[in-house]
Amino acid sequence: ANAYLGEEIHCALWDGYWVMDWHPGKKRRFREGDDYHLCDIEYASKEYAIETQTFVLNACQYIPDEEMPPDTQDFNIASGGSNIINPAGVYLVEPVFNKEAIITAELNLDDRLHTKAYLDSLGHYARWDILRLDIRGTPNKPFPED
Repeated sequence: ANAYLGEEIHCALWDGYWVMDWHPGKKRRFREGDDYHLCDIEYASKEYAIETQTFVLNACQYIPDEEMPPDTQDFNIASGGSNIINPAGVYLVEPVFNKEAIITAELNLDDRLHTKAYLDSLGHYARWDILRLDIRGTPNKPFPED
């Protein structure tokens, strides 16, 4: 829906990169030497960028190990990983791990047009005569009020 509303830059906030040890319930903190392609944040973010032809700015939480409360050690995934992705799903800034950092990049909005040339899910692929998306500007409830 954000793409239909004209979104050009998508800002996302994540708990931090994790490594998924072959099961969604077995996430652990990203460590030096781990492959960041093992985290589903990467795939979700790149897919969003490509599908909507937007820049994706990912802010990923970082908390040093020694500052994590002892009762959260079983789910300690706040290892950072902030990054910036262009509309073609390519990193402009690769994930930054295990330190506080401010990341920046020059964004060329023409990159959106170049991506739309080969994938434009809201433009020439859209079939308004077959399917319509209506966005309500008011709250909606699952059940009518009596």
